[in-house]
Amino acid sequence: MYLKEAMATNLRRERHARDMTQEELADQAGLSSRYLGSIERGAVSASVTVLGRLAKALRVNPCELILSRSPENRRALGQRFHSSNHIRQPRRVCKTMCGQRGGD
Repeated sequence: MYLKEAMATNLRRERHARDMTQEELADQAGLSSRYLGSIERGAVSASVTVLGRLAKALRVNPCELILSRSPENRRALGQRFHSSNHIRQPRRVCKTMCGQRGGD
């Protein structure tokens, strides 16, 4: 699972945990429900701006929407970033940006 898929899964989980419809969340985040549905299906990648708007609407830290919860997926994500020479330690980036504890 990579960032787009992790965000899709986490976004849907957080929305359901709050008993919100896609229309309600989209309205609160200033997005179309069609675009939100595309993000939740993993069909499109959300910008950092949209990530922030969704996190604010859900009242969660933006990192909660992009970090994978399963250890296997965190390792796969770390390997993907490491091999692409972009961000070598994605959890450390989130720790720096969002104050979360780094691991992996």
